[in-house]
Amino acid sequence: GSCGGCEAGETCVEGACGGGAECDDLECFLDGAIYVSDASGNYDIWKGLGDQPEVLTSSNDDDFFPRWSRDRSRIAYVREKSKGKQIWLMNPDGTEQKKLVYFSDLCDAVPFSSCNQPTNFTWAGDSTYLVFQVDDTKNDGNSTFVRVDVPSGATLVFHTVDAKVKGG
Repeated sequence: GSCGGCEAGETCVEGACGGGAECDDLECFLDGAIYVSDASGNYDIWKGLGDQPEVLTSSNDDDFFPRWSRDRSRIAYVREKSKGKQIWLMNPDGTEQKKLVYFSDLCDAVPFSSCNQPTNFTWAGDSTYLVFQVDDTKNDGNSTFVRVDVPSGATLVFHTVDAKVKGG
């Protein structure tokens, strides 16, 4: 059966986390793995490396860089649209897909005249926000870290690293 994304050592019953027999570590990994594939004609997010992988996104746009939330209740990913890259969220079964923020909004939030499209991000805290690394493309690799609140999409610049300053 499927673990439905249970952590190793958690238990699964009829494909859902809960009580019952413990999942085999490899089975849990295979069922909960998320990855990108172009098997459907464009790049989509898929879940499960076992016998029956399932496509979670199936838009006409390309989707990349899926990340499980710490509590495994959501998946954040990058969607590339004609208007630019965006961060999207969805439930583990692919439902409730919604745009959180445009990458251009992250660049607008930082004190750089030119920045990259950030793809380096992680879930933080209690899965209520994401943290992005935004790099200055004109100033020797300075970086700023931007926090994005998941419920509201609000951005907050909270740390800038001057690449010219070397630790000792």
